[in-house]
Amino acid sequence: DLESAKDIRDEVLARMETEGTLTTEQVAAAQAEEIVLRPPDKRLATGSYVLQAVFDTIEERLSEEQIKAGGLRIHTTIDPELQASAEKALEDHLASIESRSGFRHPKKGQHADGSATRYLQGSVVSLDNSDGGILALVGGRDFGDSPFNRAYKAARQCGSTFKSFVYAAAFDKSGLLPGAYIDDGPISVDTGSGRPWRPSNSDGTFTGLQPAAIGLIRSRNTMSVRVGQIAGVPTIQSLAKALKFGEIPDGQSIFLGSFDTSNLILTSAYSTFPAKGVNYSPYLVSRIETAAGEIFLEQPTIQRTVFPESIAYITSDILGEVMRNGTGASTKRLGYTAPSHGKTGTTNDYRDAWFVGFTDKITTGVWVGLDQPETIMDRGYGSTLALPIWTEVMKTAESSGYAAAPLPAPPGTTPTILCRECNKLASDRTRYPYQMNLPPDLRPTGYCNGHNWGLFSNRDEPPRAFPIPGQPQLQQPPPEEQGGLLRGLGRLIFGPRR
Repeated sequence: DLESAKDIRDEVLARMETEGTLTTEQVAAAQAEEIVLRPPDKRLATGSYVLQAVFDTIEERLSEEQIKAGGLRIHTTIDPELQASAEKALEDHLASIESRSGFRHPKKGQHADGSATRYLQGSVVSLDNSDGGILALVGGRDFGDSPFNRAYKAARQCGSTFKSFVYAAAFDKSGLLPGAYIDDGPISVDTGSGRPWRPSNSDGTFTGLQPAAIGLIRSRNTMSVRVGQIAGVPTIQSLAKALKFGEIPDGQSIFLGSFDTSNLILTSAYSTFPAKGVNYSPYLVSRIETAAGEIFLEQPTIQRTVFPESIAYITSDILGEVMRNGTGASTKRLGYTAPSHGKTGTTNDYRDAWFVGFTDKITTGVWVGLDQPETIMDRGYGSTLALPIWTEVMKTAESSGYAAAPLPAPPGTTPTILCRECNKLASDRTRYPYQMNLPPDLRPTGYCNGHNWGLFSNRDEPPRAFPIPGQPQLQQPPPEEQGGLLRGLGRLIFGPRR
């Protein structure tokens, strides 16, 4: 009510004049100022994605009477430096994408007030690995243009980012190890509809037998489907439910992430790897105090062990190779060299671009896309659209109290020589041995008996264990290289091919 607002204004000015804060002339000048109202679409109670998220949180936790009474001090988990970095990185990079020649979508500068946002959007989430606290939360490029928070309200297809959990499930439930051979050849899956599903790789090639780790490092679809088949659909669905993805569809296409989720859920799921297999529920409000400083409400840490530390470790180390020699390697060129692990994701027709990655301290997820899903741009990969934003946020983390250190190996992890064909301890009959640093609970109990009857066959004969007389032995890596499974062992892990 404009007239009531003027009355209150005049009352306040009169009180300020009585107190000597304003002169009579200043009061008159203030009363004469023109009153300018914000446009209807700009009349927002909170003004930012973080504040709106805080308001959403307290609406869930407090009664309407408690909110109206006010006087509460609300403490959040947001780190101001990371938040500012995430907001700036998202806007700067997407503005640079819009400025590229041939970009065919409307640009942010062309947006009309009050209309739906048709320009390129994105979201950023950063979490504290130690307890799930939300350190940064960016729900879009401009809260005034669109208060819809894409960080936790938008559900988009997660694509290849989900492959990490498919491999983790197979490592955990089937005994598969990263160096065991998986076929990267063509595959046909019976869907029960009469039309088989024949997934292909993004580069259109097939490379034959490869170590399982390659399937995740290079995001090979055919290998990932076969790894998913080893784990089984029910196992993958069970893991997805434990990680708060909810009920995901039946069918083997889930191995390639053919379902929707939010950035917050996906980032939280990834934080399970550096947290040694423990998933901490993300939270934004840490505590609420009364005006007198008494604790009114305090957020407890909610955690659940999802898979063993050993599984988190070996999966993380493969994701570290993604950053060293895979789709995340461009971070070095962008100035980020800290120990890190992550995975790109690009959905069909380049409609969604993802990068989710972590250090030992924090996990950050970035999504880029259009509100109404359509092709962003030709070759709009996660490494092009999302990874540069992630890199800027993580560079800020390095200088603001979250400097990264290598993830520690589980106690008892030792170099172990294994057979690529049968996934057992290598013997003198092993044709393709390889060495990896293996946590003790993942060590096979049996030895390779040879494969004279074809790949993956294993005759029931007493094995002869290493060392093999007259053959050069696989050497234990130097101490500085023993923190990872693949580091320093490229010749053994990546070859030979067949």
